[in-house]
Amino acid sequence: MFHSENHNESFSSHLLFHVVGYGLLLFVFFDVADIFFPPRLMNPIWEFQTIGALIERVPLPLIGMVLVFYGGESNRSKWEKFILNLLSQAAIIIGVLFLLLIPLCISDAIRINNMNAEEINTQVNKGVAQIQQFEQQLNKATEQDLVNLMARLNSQSGSPKIENSQELKTRLLADAQTSQTNMKTQADATLKNKGLNLMKNTVKWCIGALIAGDLFIRIWQATRWARGGKKRKLKAY
Repeated sequence: MFHSENHNESFSSHLLFHVVGYGLLLFVFFDVADIFFPPRLMNPIWEFQTIGALIERVPLPLIGMVLVFYGGESNRSKWEKFILNLLSQAAIIIGVLFLLLIPLCISDAIRINNMNAEEINTQVNKGVAQIQQFEQQLNKATEQDLVNLMARLNSQSGSPKIENSQELKTRLLADAQTSQTNMKTQADATLKNKGLNLMKNTVKWCIGALIAGDLFIRIWQATRWARGGKKRKLKAY
């Protein structure tokens, strides 16, 4: 009698694990479909972000598969054995795909870093060109132009008084050089920060892909029974 009750409790526990596992895998399916839609293949930013999203969510399918396969092949219906066969074969495919994400992640990171550098350099060159254009206009300005500009600046409240036009010209040229230097310094700092964040995410996601790939392959190896291989019952102790 007690043996029968224990058996029923064990069966109920296994059934609960299986139901929860299938539910988690269903959530994963819809979540992954949402990640990939709409696809923007050959876009390094989209690919890199998609890889990161997959790695961040990998614990859920791992837990789902462990729960689904828990208890081995006992008390499984015919249709469930077919599903387990598919899931077991999917595990090796998913594992290999995660390993293949590693070189893609590195390649995308390099491309994104080059894109960031090109974008920042373009912005800096544009700003420098504007400053140089201002300097050229200032050097070509007549004495009367400088006097008029000096009068407008002196009329502004809080502005330091400028005694002569030459002082104004010298100050404006110095400010232009300072702005140019600050622009380049800020651009270098921005590029460095972006590169650091990119490297951190690349290392984190590559390690995550390696671990995920290894775990899915181990699941495939441990579920040979589900693919019609050597029969062995996985018991929970």
